[in-house]
Amino acid sequence: MSLLEVRDLSISFSTSHGLFRAVNGVNLTIERGEIFGLVGETGCGKTVTGLALMGLISSTGRVTASRLSLDGLNLLSTRNWQNVRGRRISMIFQDPAACLNPTFTIGQQLSHVIRYHFHLDSAATHHRAVELLNDVGLSDAAHTLRTYPHQLSGGMQQRVMIALALASGAELLIADEPTTALDVTIQSQILRLLKSLRDKHTLTIILITHDLGVVAHTCDRVAVLYAGSVAETSSTVDLFRNPKHPYTQGLLGAMPRHGTRGKPLLAIEGSLPSGINPSVGCPFAARCPLVMKICRTDNPTLTPTENAHAIACHLY
Repeated sequence: MSLLEVRDLSISFSTSHGLFRAVNGVNLTIERGEIFGLVGETGCGKTVTGLALMGLISSTGRVTASRLSLDGLNLLSTRNWQNVRGRRISMIFQDPAACLNPTFTIGQQLSHVIRYHFHLDSAATHHRAVELLNDVGLSDAAHTLRTYPHQLSGGMQQRVMIALALASGAELLIADEPTTALDVTIQSQILRLLKSLRDKHTLTIILITHDLGVVAHTCDRVAVLYAGSVAETSSTVDLFRNPKHPYTQGLLGAMPRHGTRGKPLLAIEGSLPSGINPSVGCPFAARCPLVMKICRTDNPTLTPTENAHAIACHLY
């Protein structure tokens, strides 16, 4: 059985301008022990999908799905969230400085999470906190436990956030742009850390990113999101070797490559369609260089092809 199954996930929000449709009919299957990438441009629905998987959509939002299950447990039932959020699913957010409490030491924050989930005594809690900080590459754990968030660098803060996410013993980790605010060298270290933690703890990771380079070096499989829908999903290797959806081809074509210095970068013309007044047909039709008549009237469904590849495009 797959660890996470998502079928027909839709998320909308009530606004003063009308109903905003952020996610439309997303289907995902996440296998145990894999790193699964959710990639797309800003506003495509990546983060809100992650929040829905954590049960963190605000009261103005509405989440519907025909199936949303973690290891067979129905996540559509709100009764289950108390035993799932943090305990079985954890999330790392983009900005660790905004997530860590500035008035408590790292040790106090880690200890609170550990005691909440495992009810350990003070000595055992301290020992576990040291283990977690060592796991995420903070070797001087005793000193780190006594520090406040502002005394740590951005990379160290993100390592602490990962330790906090692991403190509950979660089996699924959702990492939302975990390297966005970090320089390139630290980004690489954090991504290597996530891969090593996956192997050590048999974690399953959903990596949310707009960076295809991050996907290429980190993820086993990937789903490309556009305007709240899955445009394409496949293994990472197959996606880079044989991208099929015109949007995926456009994303890859816009990546800087070795040997192209001085040449203009390709760009996808236009912008994302409105989530309040969505157009009929394929959401990418207005920007697609291969658009056909049917694209403007019929929304394509995600269709499996060879090599566990699936594309939502009338060309296939």
